[in-house]
Amino acid sequence: MKSIMIGLLHLMRHAETAIDEKIPAHEWLLTEEGFRQARNLASMGIFDSIDSIISSPEPKALQTARPFADRLGIDIDSYPELRELDRSKGRFLSNVEYLQSVECILNRHDAIPGWEFREHAMARFQAGLKKITNKGGFKEALVISHGLVLSMHFASLLGVEKVFPRWQRLKFCSWGTLQGNDVIKDIV
Repeated sequence: MKSIMIGLLHLMRHAETAIDEKIPAHEWLLTEEGFRQARNLASMGIFDSIDSIISSPEPKALQTARPFADRLGIDIDSYPELRELDRSKGRFLSNVEYLQSVECILNRHDAIPGWEFREHAMARFQAGLKKITNKGGFKEALVISHGLVLSMHFASLLGVEKVFPRWQRLKFCSWGTLQGNDVIKDIV
């Protein structure tokens, strides 16, 4: 029987984002510092062995992926399942309100008015990763996504119940590595 090699997935949080209360979060762009973060990380050559780049369709994720694609001459595939937990139907929150809401949704699974349910976001994100691995065709892929869904996914794989502290430690352009459901490198 021929064994099937499961490729490595390097999952990365997008670079620093410019918060703009006039537009929904899923349309936000990178800051100048965010562009620098992505360019600097790409130039380090850490991901020069990747043969596939996959991104959330959100601009901040695509903008983070671009320097890697340019350096390696690889096209970016976009999967809508890799989007952030949707909060587009909610109102813009102050920083304090936002942190309280994130803590509720990550640690207690509470519903937040206008936000996607945690379980829906997780199921969608995990379905996207399964779609990527089932499609295959890569040895190493760089997957650019978002802080909340990445924090929930890694916590789930590691059996961590309190996700909020992990999310708080997650920096822009943080990355972890998976092979199947095995965590090779934690994201935080």
